[in-house]
Amino acid sequence: MARQKTRVKRWGIIRGLIITIAALAVGVTAAGHSIANITADYAPDVALKFAPDHPVALANKADVQFRRARPEEAMRLARRSIRATALSSEGFQVLGLVQSAEFEADRAAPVFEYSSRLSRREIPVQVWLLQQGLLNGDVEGALGRLDGAMRVSERSRPSLYPILASAIAADDLVGPVRELFAADPVWLQGFLLYAVQNSASLPNLARIIIALPPDSAARTVDRQSMVLRGLVAAGEFSSARTFMQAVAPVRASELVRDPSFVINGPYAPFDWAYTAGVTLGASPRGKTKGGLRYYADTGQGGLVAAQLIALGPGSYQLVSKGRTLSSHREGGAVWSVQCTGGEALELAQMQMRKSAGGDAEISSEIFSVPLSDCAAQWLHLNVQATFSPGGVEGVINGVEIGLPIANER
Repeated sequence: MARQKTRVKRWGIIRGLIITIAALAVGVTAAGHSIANITADYAPDVALKFAPDHPVALANKADVQFRRARPEEAMRLARRSIRATALSSEGFQVLGLVQSAEFEADRAAPVFEYSSRLSRREIPVQVWLLQQGLLNGDVEGALGRLDGAMRVSERSRPSLYPILASAIAADDLVGPVRELFAADPVWLQGFLLYAVQNSASLPNLARIIIALPPDSAARTVDRQSMVLRGLVAAGEFSSARTFMQAVAPVRASELVRDPSFVINGPYAPFDWAYTAGVTLGASPRGKTKGGLRYYADTGQGGLVAAQLIALGPGSYQLVSKGRTLSSHREGGAVWSVQCTGGEALELAQMQMRKSAGGDAEISSEIFSVPLSDCAAQWLHLNVQATFSPGGVEGVINGVEIGLPIANER
C-alpha cells in the first residue's frame, strides 16, 4: 500500500513536471513569435532566428536582398513568405518588384494587383500600379487608386503626395483631380500643405480650388490664403491675381484693393498688411470713420502698411489724401511704389503734404511701370522719424492708383 501511494505520488510529480515543461515550451514558442513579430520589420534576420517561417520577416529580408541587387535570393525568400501564408502582401510585393525589374511587366501586373487587394499599404505596389494606369490612359482609375491608398494609410501619404503634385502640373489632369478634391478626402489638408511648396503645380492647384464648391475643405480662408502666399512666393503673380479676384473680387478698375482701409481683408499680401507695434504702426479706423491712422514714437520710423499690386507696363498716377495730427514740421508719411524681385526698382516716392489746421491734403505723383522685370509691385506706406516730442501721428483717408489725369479724355 505504501509503495502504491509512493508510485501515485511520483506519477503526480512527473505529470506536473510534464505539464510545466509543456507550458514552458509553449511560453518559449510564444515568446519567440512575439520577438519575431516585434523585430520582423526592422531586423528580419533576428526575427527569423525565433520564427524561421515568419512571413513578414521573410518578405522584409527578401526586400533587403532585392535592394542589394540579388534578385534570385529575393525571389526565393518572397516565395517562402507566400508559402507561409497566402495573405503575405509584402511577399507578393517583392515578387512583383523582381519580375518588374527583369522587365516582365505582364507577369508582374497580376502579382501587384493581388498584393494590392490584400493591402493598399504597400507603397511600391501602389506606385507601380499608378504608373501602369497612367501609361494605359486610365487616369480616373490611377487617381482612384491613389486616393484609396492615401485614405487607408496615413503613413503612405508623404510618399504619394509628390505623385499627385506632378499630376496637377499637367493641364489635362486638372479636371479629374478637381473631381477627386470635390469629395473632400481625409488627406486633402495634408496634401495642400505639401502642394504649396511645389511651384510647378501651384497655378493649376489655384484653378482647381477656384472651381470647388464654396463649402469645400480647400475653400477656407486659411487654405486660400496659404495658396495665395505660395503663388506670390513662386513669382506666379498673374495666377495669384486671378485667384485673388475669384475668391475675393473687387471692381476691375480698382488697382488698389480697399483704398479707404475699411475692409481689413484676410488675403495679404493683396490685401493690406499692417505693422501693429507699440511704438510704430498703423491701424484702420473702422468702417464708420474710414481711413488709416499711423503713428510713431520719437526717433521711430519705418514701414507701417503694405499691399501687393499688379500693374501692367505704362504710366499711372498715385493719389492719396490725408492729414497730419502732429504739430511739428518734422517726420510724416511717405508712399512708395517699387517692383518686386531682387533689385526692387523704385518707381515712385511721394511725400504726403502737411495739412494746415487739420484739413486733409491731396498728394499725387505720376510714375511709369517698365516693360520688363516688374510683373508686380509693392505699395508701401512709411513713416519718417522725428526727434520732436510726441513723435508722428496722422491719418490717411485713402489712396488710389489710376491713369494720369492728363491722359484722361
